Amino acid sequence: MNRTSQRAASQEFATTGITIDSARSHEKKNLHVLHVDDDQCFLEVSKQILSLENCFDVDTAESVDKALEKMDKQAYDVVVSDYEMPRKNGLDFLKELSDQKREIPFILFTGKGREEVIVKALNSGADRYINKNGSTESVYCELADAIIKTAESKKAKRLLIESELKYRTVVEELLQGVMIVFVHPLKIVFANKAITEILGYSAEEMLSMPPEEIAELIFNEDRAVCFERLQKRFRDEIAKKSVAFRAVRKDGFVVLVEASSNPIKYNGQLAMLCVFSDINERERTNRALKASDELFRELANSLPEMVFEADLNGKITYVNQVAFETTGYTQEDIEKGIFTQFFYNIGESERARNDFMKAIATSSTAIDEYVLRKKDGSRVYSIIKATPIKLAGKTVGLRGIVTDITEQKKTTETLIFQSQLLEAAGQALIAVDKNRIIRYWNRGAENLYGWAAEEVLGKSDEVLTRGVVKEQINVISNRLIPGENRSAEIQIEDRYGNMVPVIVTVSPVSDKAGELIGSISAYTDITDQKSTELELQGYVEEYAAAAEKIKQLNEKLRVIASLTRHDVRNKLAVLNNYMYLLKKKIVDNATAIRYLTAMEEASKQLLAILEFERVYEQIGSEELVYVNVEKFFAEASALVSDFKGINLECRCGGLAVLADSLLRQLLYNLMDNTLKYGEKTTLIRLSCKKDGSSMLLIYEDDGVGMTDEVRSHLFEKGFGKGTGFGLYMIKRIIEAYGWTIEENGKFGIGARFTIKIPENKFRLKENI
Repeated sequence: MNRTSQRAASQEFATTGITIDSARSHEKKNLHVLHVDDDQCFLEVSKQILSLENCFDVDTAESVDKALEKMDKQAYDVVVSDYEMPRKNGLDFLKELSDQKREIPFILFTGKGREEVIVKALNSGADRYINKNGSTESVYCELADAIIKTAESKKAKRLLIESELKYRTVVEELLQGVMIVFVHPLKIVFANKAITEILGYSAEEMLSMPPEEIAELIFNEDRAVCFERLQKRFRDEIAKKSVAFRAVRKDGFVVLVEASSNPIKYNGQLAMLCVFSDINERERTNRALKASDELFRELANSLPEMVFEADLNGKITYVNQVAFETTGYTQEDIEKGIFTQFFYNIGESERARNDFMKAIATSSTAIDEYVLRKKDGSRVYSIIKATPIKLAGKTVGLRGIVTDITEQKKTTETLIFQSQLLEAAGQALIAVDKNRIIRYWNRGAENLYGWAAEEVLGKSDEVLTRGVVKEQINVISNRLIPGENRSAEIQIEDRYGNMVPVIVTVSPVSDKAGELIGSISAYTDITDQKSTELELQGYVEEYAAAAEKIKQLNEKLRVIASLTRHDVRNKLAVLNNYMYLLKKKIVDNATAIRYLTAMEEASKQLLAILEFERVYEQIGSEELVYVNVEKFFAEASALVSDFKGINLECRCGGLAVLADSLLRQLLYNLMDNTLKYGEKTTLIRLSCKKDGSSMLLIYEDDGVGMTDEVRSHLFEKGFGKGTGFGLYMIKRIIEAYGWTIEENGKFGIGARFTIKIPENKFRLKENI
């Protein structure tokens, strides 16, 4: 209910106070409301105002713990809670209710300046947010309406859940598979336990499937017949009562199922109720084996490595396309040969045969480095990993993957040759292969560590990590990424037990294909530099201590300011409420009413000043990060209690800008400015467009706009009908971001604020 219709449905405010739709009030029983706030005065006056309508039984609590105690003893229909309270705040209260599975409507009733809290509360399950500040009549009118609507909504939701639970329990226990499917577009909206067991997918996976994946549940050759019958049943045309087809499980096996379907209404939308039965277990198993074999061969042909299969006699039964391309052999060559005949010499062939027969006998994996012969006689250096093939628990052959390492061999030899050119370098240079075996050790390494090259070459790189702390070992030998160097300052231990500070830079070495084959490290002795650092350390510590004291002082000032604002806002709210009650008592005294109205306006101005001070204090305090403009626009609009029929549009999908949480305040101030001065506004739009290398963020409305005279003073502090802080604050936030803003709307057509965001201060995921 908007404010205009709410007032129209109510009795005269001056004589009866706050009213709700009278017809609804008489039909509904009293609602039990628990109001939680740490200010006893505020609770008392709020209870009086809410009770005027005689629609609510209001109970109060001054803390979260007292509220929970009361909820253990009595049932409530709605909880209304402040945010900032001693020990536990409103978000803590909301979390405890959620942890205790208390499903009760929750309304956050707090003051302006809690935008971050409001967004968190709404995201955490709060039903509504009501701003304490403002006209007493409007605030409590809105609060009363929210109490009724949230209570009704929760009751309706509970009844619906109970009804759906009974239905789902019956369907879930059926032995047949059941799915409910929307046809246009194709989407699964319900799947029972039996259908998930038939197809091997979880219900969650099936409900999230896009149309193309749903179609792939049906074997390709049966798909056309199934969908033709589904369309006929959807149009209520004559079709077979049921149809048998092949369905594809998650694991690739094919099952033969029989399905029947009928059109139904589901959540108000036309859908199909489909019932499935598994009709041939043996057929399903046979088809699944065939599908699995086809899938393996398809996968093998997509791999960059050579793949082969051989029977127990060593006869090759399959090789993938890469094997043909690498070796130059044809299918006819493969069919004539025994696998071990393709090794470079007899000794290599015998070693491979022994390895593979041992793997078959022990059901283990054989892996080693071998040399194969191409058809043209050249060599292929390779690593072969072979595993027994089992069928029904019996070994029937051998399957292997052959990785060509010819280029790696050449690269390693080249690396060793090039390392000789680095022997005279002043730094310690050490190279290791991908197995962390030391392959190069120059004279600088001998001087640094004390070991001669012949003592370490061909051995593990453990000598490099001796005495090095575990976290620093990763810098030396782990987490290497091709194309990225890693540098760090560490301490190494030489052969005599001396700890030496060094700077080490580790550079990965890759082959032409980009595969990591090793690394080379450069060590620089920084013993002299460390001595200099110790002299500077004293100055650094003194500076850090002074900086910490300043930080603590600033934090104390911030906490004091925050607590002061909170207490002043609460007391002003109490003052406004008592002025409201006083106006009702002296309705015939025009002079007193005028004075009280002036006092209310002064109170409102004071709240605005407090809000300005809070936001102004926040400028520059947060680290700037990339934030989603569309998300902040939605959150800013959620902070506005009533847009009075104004449509909102945000056309900034994919745009992120370098800002902080004050961007939400900036957008809220613009919306608030429109609501105050737009007069005839029906639309608020936020859009963006590229301007060279910059981005323009455009806020506009279709209100009355502003004159050139107003525009010339627009961003000055104190200018305007209110406090004059709103647009001044926007200008300061914009300047803190390094952006610019100008108003270039037209009088009579609408306001238009253009914000220019420089290059490197925004990101765009898709074209605008």
